[in-house]
Amino acid sequence: MLNRIILMLALLLSYATARAYDFQAIADRHVLPTYRSLAERTAELDLAARAYCARPSDLALAHLQAGYRGAFLAWQGAQHLRFGPVQYLSREYRFELWPDERGAVGRHLGQLLDDPALLQADFDIGQKSVAVQGFSAMERLLFAGTPPDTTACRLVVAIAANLRDMA
Repeated sequence: MLNRIILMLALLLSYATARAYDFQAIADRHVLPTYRSLAERTAELDLAARAYCARPSDLALAHLQAGYRGAFLAWQGAQHLRFGPVQYLSREYRFELWPDERGAVGRHLGQLLDDPALLQADFDIGQKSVAVQGFSAMERLLFAGTPPDTTACRLVVAIAANLRDMA
């Protein structure tokens, strides 16, 4: 009987050892570089948004769209990390509201573009619906077929800054 107990304990200990993860290595080799990339790409997106809206041109729009793609790909690499800072204030939904089964992005975006508060100096996108705070709304503004006008530009810059700050 004692031999069986010792054998069971040995098996349990070996299983626990085999299942032990090196959490520091995971953080150092995956989590931190992934978030670092997201921060870098969203900072580039923010600069591209400001540059386009300061001097709209086809070249600046192409650069802005490329910045969006780079930042969005960085988000795709990070979105599976459902712990830590990304959960603070529901950031995962603020980065990207998807799937948007009820059309919240289009509905809230339309309302916001018609809202004169958008043009006020103290406008804060972080106080608006999660549907208009991230990539989902920015995609509609940048790839709608027509370049963002002055009002849409104000929103593009606000979203880009919000993404940069959250990253």
